[in-house]
Amino acid sequence: MLGLGGIPIAFPRGSTPFDPTQMPGFVDRMRGDSASVSAWTDTGTGALAFAQATGARQPTITTNINGKQTVTFNGSKWFDAGNVKPTTGNKLWTMAVFKAAAIGAEVGIISKYWTGGAFHLGGSEEGDGKIQYFVNGSTHRALSNASMAGPAGAVIGYYDGGATPSTSLWVLSGGVATLQTVQGTTNVAFPTTSDLLAIGGLVDNGPTLHAGWNGDIGEIAMGNADPTPKVTQLAGYVLSYWGI
Repeated sequence: MLGLGGIPIAFPRGSTPFDPTQMPGFVDRMRGDSASVSAWTDTGTGALAFAQATGARQPTITTNINGKQTVTFNGSKWFDAGNVKPTTGNKLWTMAVFKAAAIGAEVGIISKYWTGGAFHLGGSEEGDGKIQYFVNGSTHRALSNASMAGPAGAVIGYYDGGATPSTSLWVLSGGVATLQTVQGTTNVAFPTTSDLLAIGGLVDNGPTLHAGWNGDIGEIAMGNADPTPKVTQLAGYVLSYWGI
């Protein structure tokens, strides 16, 4: 396999190529090849049950990113896992592979409605095509300078859950993890109350879809430890499997 600049990436003989399950604190993983139109199976230990029983709200299955199976949303489709927290603990990293067909304000790749303690990875509130990542109780937010527009992309965000919480976000591309400049971080607490955790949009308990994702989602993974030591290896996986 070739990395950035055509430099070969070699795995030691007998080793297992890196993937998100080897990230620190790994809990949840939803990759395109574990999805159907009615459910997206979490193959991690968290076993989140993302599903959509209503036919009119079901996304489609495609191969729009590097020929791999992806889940395609059109702004009015979503999966939800019910009234759950995104993972356990006070630290949270969230990785996503995506390809936007259109940009929009607050569109959710994966989100937990913010009336009950927000969690959001997706479009910024301004609708300017920037990726926004925040985990908070009542104030927010962490807005990066990473763009969701254009070709397929991949990011990983991290909320550190400290006494004065901070949020980091890396763009994963060409086998390199590039730390972004995060703006406006005022996160205060990990979400503990019950609102829908959804893939493909920002959905309340109605359930009502407020900001639907329009485009493809190839993979989402989450964990509850500091991912920093492994983000470069994660970028290598994204390059190898997703071609990003």
